[in-house]
Amino acid sequence: MENPSYIVLSQQMGLRRQMDVIANNLANVNTSAFKAERMLFTEFLTGKAGNPGTSGPGARISFLGEAGTLADMREGQLQSTGSQLDFAIHGPGYFSVDTPGGPRYTRDGHFELDGQGRLINREGFPLLSASGAPLTVPTGAVKIEITKSGKITSDKGDVGQVALSKFDNDLAMRKVGGNLYETDAPPQPVDSTTQVQQGMVEGSNVQSILEITSMIEVQRRYQASQRLIEAEHERARSAIQKLTRVN
Repeated sequence: MENPSYIVLSQQMGLRRQMDVIANNLANVNTSAFKAERMLFTEFLTGKAGNPGTSGPGARISFLGEAGTLADMREGQLQSTGSQLDFAIHGPGYFSVDTPGGPRYTRDGHFELDGQGRLINREGFPLLSASGAPLTVPTGAVKIEITKSGKITSDKGDVGQVALSKFDNDLAMRKVGGNLYETDAPPQPVDSTTQVQQGMVEGSNVQSILEITSMIEVQRRYQASQRLIEAEHERARSAIQKLTRVN
C-alpha cells in the first residue's frame, strides 16, 4: 500500500472516532447535566515511510493523531420536575457524593431517599454534607426544602448543608461513569453567584441539531476519503498494467 493510502486511512480512523463521540452525545441528549464532548486531533509525523527522493523535514509523512476529547462544560438548561428531591445548580459548582473510591462530583441533582433516609443519586451513592457526612432526612419527614445556598430543612428538623464545590479547571476533571467526575485538584467553596434551585434538574447541554449536522459532515468526509483510496488503487492498478506491456 502506498503512502497516500496510509494517510487517508489515518484520517478515516479519526473520523470513525469522531463519529463515536457524536453518537454518544446524541445518545445522552436527555441525560441530566450531561456535557457534550468534542474530538481533538493533532498532527503525527513519521519518517518510517518517507517520501522517496527527499530528505530532512520534507521526508516525513504527516498522519492524523488523536489528542483526546474536550468536554463542553457550559451549563445546560434548567428543567422543572416538581420533585422536592430534585436540585439544580445554577452557576459554577458540583454536588459531592460518597463512592467506594472516595468523593466524586456531579451536577446531576436527581436524588431520592433510601431505606435509611439518606439522600442518594441514581447510582445509590449518598449526597454529602459540608462536613463530609451523608445527608439523612429525619424519619417521618414529608416536606423537604432547600435554600439557594444549599441548606436543607424538613418538617421534622434540619437535615444539613449540602457540600457545594468548584474547581479552578473543570476541563481537568475526569469522567468516571454514572455522570460523575473525579479530580486530584482540591475542592473550593462556591460563592454567592452559585445557587441551588429546588424542584429542577440541569438538562444536557447537547444541541441535537448541531450534532446531527456534524454527523452528516463527518459522513461526507469519510465518503470523500474512501473515494481517494479507490482512486489511488485504480492509479496503481493502471500503472502496473501499463508497465507489464512494456517490451
